[in-house]
Amino acid sequence: MVGYDMSEDCLHINVIRLAGIDPSALLSVAVWIHDSGLTMGGSADKRYNLTFIVQRSVELGTPIVAVSFNYRIATLGFLSGAEVQAAGATNLGFRDQRHALRWIQENIAAFGGTNAQLSAYHGRDDNLFRAAVAQSGFGGALMRFPGGLNNTAIPAAAYARRIHPPAHRNLLRRPPLPALPPPLHTPPHPLERHPRRRHLATRLDSDFIADYPSELASAVARILFGTSHRKLPTITSRLLTLYPDIQAIGIPSLSNFPLITPSTPELPLLGLQYRRSCAIFGDWMQSYQLRRGVIAWSKFNVQAYNHRFDIVNVGVPGYLGTAHFQEIPYTFYNLEGAGYARNPFEGAPEGYRRVARETADAWIRCFVGGHPNPSGGGGGGGGKGKGKGNGKGKGTEEEEEEEEEEEEEEEEEEEEEGMEWPRYDATEGGGAGRNLVFDGEGSYIEWDSYRV
Repeated sequence: MVGYDMSEDCLHINVIRLAGIDPSALLSVAVWIHDSGLTMGGSADKRYNLTFIVQRSVELGTPIVAVSFNYRIATLGFLSGAEVQAAGATNLGFRDQRHALRWIQENIAAFGGTNAQLSAYHGRDDNLFRAAVAQSGFGGALMRFPGGLNNTAIPAAAYARRIHPPAHRNLLRRPPLPALPPPLHTPPHPLERHPRRRHLATRLDSDFIADYPSELASAVARILFGTSHRKLPTITSRLLTLYPDIQAIGIPSLSNFPLITPSTPELPLLGLQYRRSCAIFGDWMQSYQLRRGVIAWSKFNVQAYNHRFDIVNVGVPGYLGTAHFQEIPYTFYNLEGAGYARNPFEGAPEGYRRVARETADAWIRCFVGGHPNPSGGGGGGGGKGKGKGNGKGKGTEEEEEEEEEEEEEEEEEEEEEGMEWPRYDATEGGGAGRNLVFDGEGSYIEWDSYRV
């Protein structure tokens, strides 16, 4: 985290609440668990400032307690290998998350919260939370190790001394982090495919991760999922048939970035098949796993809501489209742009602020009531329809003006409340449910059928 003080003494928990709250208030609790590929980031990131969404919850009349925490990341949290797994030291970062949730369960009442209404953003269950909000996809991928867990060495001097006996593992625990070889304390970017990243991985260890995500998809907590419209290459002639080189159906959309031609200035960076590769990689890493998850939950009658975020933020190049992480200022209701070099809402259309209110309000309703809808229902029906005309004949000019004013007031009330978000039900569409699409020009409901 560039620009932030760093320390190994980082396993802290932050609690944000309204001042003066009585410990007996029994407020709903929202816990933010940052991600960043499990290799970087921390709760001190100003972009994760929870005061804005707490303030918004107060304005809605449903105040919440918001909590964030750090956990071990990169080498400290997700070192992999046969010896690490034999020592039971896999997925340490996830174990930190579990301990933090246990602490919250045991202590949140002192802050006016109730452990019976704890929702986790991103975050094994252990009855530690009742609902979850997962942003930017499904996080269901497990690293594969063809040839064995230790088949990851590369011809680099820093990797010459490989970790085998227990004594060597203990050597890793003693020195300060900067004293370790650079590949161990300078983790790669989360999307880097270089072999040096392979020593960091979440592991199927039959403990914290007991089985493959595809086998665990019937977990019974309320789920609110979402992904950005673009996420990122590879795989066989079958894939190339399913993903033809037609720019109009790739990502980003032609409305966000023009047709790529040999004369496009960004061509050396992107390539002519950029949209095709983005669709393939994005579906592989995010959308496919997300869709498979919500369909499975629908089958097991788990209450789930799915959304798609489709806004290109101010200052983001058009060729990136609606990139990963772009929804964060909206869901945190960070209209001030705290932590950003440029405020994402500065100079943006007014509709962007509306979406920030819609998303923050929906998240708060999930934390408080277990569903995102303002009506108090679970979203069993469709979105609100708008239509004019009531079957009456024309009245006086004064009556017509009154009717127009009433219609305008009703539309303003609907916009303020937000659209009814349908529960994901794959039987509705013969195998696919419906998503709520957050769009700066007006959010809407769609069938979850893009690139089916």
